[in-house]
Amino acid sequence: KQWYQRRVAITAGRQKIEPKGLIKNRRHTTGDIESSDDTLDTSGEEDNKDVTEPSPKLASPILGEQPIARTKPPAANQEATSKKLRVISDQEKRDKKWDTKSGWLWKQGGRRNNKGWKKRWFVFSDNKFTYYASNKHNAESLSCIALSNFKEVKIAQLEKDNSRQRFPFELITKHREYLLAAETSEERTLWCSILMIAITQYKGSILDDLLGGEMNSPDKAGLLKKQGNSRLRDWKSRYCAVKDGTFCYYESYEAYCIATPINSIYCGTLKAQISDRARFKFEVIVPNRTYYFMAQTESEMMSWIEALNKAVAAALTDLKSSGSTAKELIQRIYEEPSNAFCADCDSA
Repeated sequence: KQWYQRRVAITAGRQKIEPKGLIKNRRHTTGDIESSDDTLDTSGEEDNKDVTEPSPKLASPILGEQPIARTKPPAANQEATSKKLRVISDQEKRDKKWDTKSGWLWKQGGRRNNKGWKKRWFVFSDNKFTYYASNKHNAESLSCIALSNFKEVKIAQLEKDNSRQRFPFELITKHREYLLAAETSEERTLWCSILMIAITQYKGSILDDLLGGEMNSPDKAGLLKKQGNSRLRDWKSRYCAVKDGTFCYYESYEAYCIATPINSIYCGTLKAQISDRARFKFEVIVPNRTYYFMAQTESEMMSWIEALNKAVAAALTDLKSSGSTAKELIQRIYEEPSNAFCADCDSA
């Protein structure tokens, strides 16, 4: 359509519009911005030439005459707005790894969130939310929360103003509420987005409602004493279970029932052997560290070693039965995080 130009004069709050004739619209493109030059059609003048109209100016008693800024076309404004308010599409969720993230978060201790805050290294991967005391490759996990237990993630408010925990949020599970906090608002938003995407996309399993979850009906389970990794090297009672190439130990039997292990160890790279026969102590060796356990009797110790060695065979059999080629098996071994470092000299 054609353009029409009107001269606008503002006087004492009134607006006067004077017709100026028909404008021919001449467009040109500069870079990514499309602009137009307004020209006046003076059909009564000689040669009928287009005369460029100067930019209108607004008279101000304080600033004098000021040019009126031209606004962008509506399409350009919509495009700029869409870039600012970009929504993650389903295709992007499938293409990008929205199911994996790691980083530092503050966590409040106590089952009722009534203890002090401690900084922990959190890793969300393989439908598990695990946190550690440090981000070293050989750090022992403090707890592992299965995605099947997740219910909701929401922004939280701290009762007392604490500068160290600026941006808190809550992870609500079936059996407990975890109060966490990020260092920045952007980091909190990213964590909440990834966890909520995982919750909405999780399809569930028939094992979710069973006792122990994925470790239901284990090949062997029972109480063992485990040596801690602190300087005290004290021994604590742990409920342990082994099934289908996976070895887990829990804080208690109740923790086993709600499928919340302290650590889950893949048995494909595991080795179990006697450490001290007189004390019924045996060791579980993995590429990045060694765990020490103690049984009540010698027969129980031997029974656990046998069960763990069978789990190693089961884990390797699963790899072969999956139909993977030799190159794929080697690649899976390389991708195992614990194999990124030498088991002897701890070098990368």
